[in-house]
Amino acid sequence: MERVSEQYRAECEARYWLGMGFTTRSKREQLREEIRKKRGQKAADYLIENMRKEWGKQNGK
Repeated sequence: MERVSEQYRAECEARYWLGMGFTTRSKREQLREEIRKKRGQKAADYLIENMRKEWGKQNGK
């Protein structure tokens, strides 16, 4: 069950950042750098990957 919780948390975080306007390439790169400094490169890449998935869901892609 823990894996499901982590996946849901990651999806929620991705939607949060999209809702905050981090939808352009430059904004995503700015966010990636901020997250990289706080949580590391792997976490930053994971967030951006989830943001792309959530963006696709929201836009029918």
